[in-house]
Parts: sequence; C-alpha cells; structure tokens
Amino acid sequence: MNELRVARACKTLVETTQSVSEIAFLTGFQSLSNFNRVFADAKGMAPSQYRSRHHRS
Repeated sequence: MNELRVARACKTLVETTQSVSEIAFLTGFQSLSNFNRVFADAKGMAPSQYRSRHHRS
C-alpha cells in the first residue's frame, strides 16, 4: 500500500506546487513524519529533494 502512496506522491510532487504536507495527507498518510520516513526509505531522498530533482520546468 505504501508503494502506491509513494508513487502517487511522486507524481503529485512533480506535477503540482502543493506543499509536501498537503501531498502527504492527500496520499493517505496520517502524519508528515511518517510520510517523510516512508518516502525516504522508498526513494532514498526526502520528498522536497525529489521535487527539486524531478520538477518539470
């Protein structure tokens, strides 16, 4: 389940300007800290780092 949530978060991070906390709750995480931990475990970086590296100009 977390894999699907992280995949959705990745898409949303790249395609929108919503805050990381908004994305965390939109994708079904109950807390920002849990989202950050799960995301980092899955992607090897924080959500904000992912956005910076993959953001479409």
